[in-house]
Amino acid sequence: MGHRFQLEKSISPDEPGEDVYSGISWKVVSDQAIAKAAHVKVAKANVGQLTVKPDE
Repeated sequence: MGHRFQLEKSISPDEPGEDVYSGISWKVVSDQAIAKAAHVKVAKANVGQLTVKPDE
């Protein structure tokens, strides 16, 4: 955890995104809306899913 990256598209609780990390495609989710191009930090990693929050 702690991986940081820039979102390629906006995400929200109802509309997850996707990121490729270490050659694996991950579903990217958040409990809040985050705009495209925002920098985020991974708060939690589950099988095939990264939960992110804004990187402040």
